Amino acid sequence: MKNRLYTLMISAMILCSTSLFAREPEVSVISQGEDKLAMKLFTYEASAVVRILDEKGYLLFSEKTGQNPQYFKIFDMATLPEGAYRFEIEGENAYKLIDFEVHDKRIALIGKTDTIYKPVILQKGDTADLQLMNASEQSVKVSFSDAEGNVLLMDKPDSSLRIEKRFNLAKLERGIYTMTVQVGSKFYHKKLVVK
Repeated sequence: MKNRLYTLMISAMILCSTSLFAREPEVSVISQGEDKLAMKLFTYEASAVVRILDEKGYLLFSEKTGQNPQYFKIFDMATLPEGAYRFEIEGENAYKLIDFEVHDKRIALIGKTDTIYKPVILQKGDTADLQLMNASEQSVKVSFSDAEGNVLLMDKPDSSLRIEKRFNLAKLERGIYTMTVQVGSKFYHKKLVVK
């Protein structure tokens, strides 16, 4: 009974945090002539990070939006070589991805925007709970390592739409551990203290 109540409380907290307090940023990217893109962003959060990556994942631009949840910038893409690129807007609980390409010195938005949610990790006593909205059903790996970086446990949950998993930490010695969750190519780390 106590475990069910705890699970219900965690589910309610996650539902509130992902639906009420952490709304997705509103993003519009508009072509401004042949070689410019304008981005208008409303984040609902105090700060977000806007990045531009090339097709190999190399960082070309990164900027924090600051304390104002409204962000507007015109990007001059005239010097970019032909290829595929990505806007990545990182908020507190999710990433928004917008793909575009440069072809014949013109810029075109391609595909739809995608949202990748960050995992929620909660520790209570000797348990660690993982909750993840895995909208694009990417592969997920979870590992626990000690203070020296030795991996003690690895787990690969099913790549389903919603992942909920509880890990028992009772058999670990006292100390500080790192729980790492890999979703696709993104890594998230959380420090856990076992007393």
